Amino acid sequence: MVLQNGSAILMPWLDRVAAVVETYLAGEAVGEATWDVLSGHVNPSGKLAESFPIRLEDTPSYLTFNADPAVENYREGLFMGYRYYDKKKLAVQFPFGFGLSYTKFAYSDLKVMVKKDRVTGSLTIKNIGDRSGTETVQVYVSNHASKVEMPVKTLANFARVSLKPGESKQVEFELSQREFSWYNEAQTDWQLDNGAYDVLVGSDSQNIELTQSIELNWTANKTIKITPDSYIGELVGRDDVQTAFKQTGLDKAFGQISGGESTNDQMMLNMPLRAAVMVGATTDQIEKLIKLVNG
Repeated sequence: MVLQNGSAILMPWLDRVAAVVETYLAGEAVGEATWDVLSGHVNPSGKLAESFPIRLEDTPSYLTFNADPAVENYREGLFMGYRYYDKKKLAVQFPFGFGLSYTKFAYSDLKVMVKKDRVTGSLTIKNIGDRSGTETVQVYVSNHASKVEMPVKTLANFARVSLKPGESKQVEFELSQREFSWYNEAQTDWQLDNGAYDVLVGSDSQNIELTQSIELNWTANKTIKITPDSYIGELVGRDDVQTAFKQTGLDKAFGQISGGESTNDQMMLNMPLRAAVMVGATTDQIEKLIKLVNG
């Protein structure tokens, strides 16, 4: 089956065809290019820039799209595309970054190093098939440090590598501090949190071949001001906030938070500070806490 389409489509017929060649809207030379792929003259190496869902109902905007004839509301926020399917643990027809070749590639020997202001890495990729081909190595980052909603992983870098049959090459990559940061709307700036992260390497967003965990400690001396919208999870680990908790009496409201994996802990950690009124805090206590912490 050869597709010429402008976006992801449903494929109820997929189990009745031997293969699918995705050409999107390739222009006037699409016929010749498609024949080169089908005849084996060219080894395909394209990767999908979007996930193909199994059902229309699985898409992140399904509940709101076209619901209001005057205004189109997109409420998925960070969780678009593969980040939504990852978080919901929804199976897809074809994941973001997916693409087959007439050969196969093996990944090995991932090495990740934390430098003063960046993360560097390398891995070995080998063509284990009998045809020359090109692979797109994809590098993702998983954030376990920040106490706000986060995707399971986010694409951070990629590299295209062309290999002859049996050939191996070392692929090197670099990740800046921005790749480990999230945008804090309350601070109107990017925030980088110390803690645990994973660097994942694979051939698409679901086929992760190699993973290495790292610990970042880049912002030890940076004190971030708090606001009513600051998440409680951002505060409970800070020594200066602990002192302010005691001075305002809020240590009683937050004293039961252990930072563990229980449902109650996770619910509290992901609440904004202003919502602490639901667990016994007063507006005056919250305002006093902010003044004490921010100076």
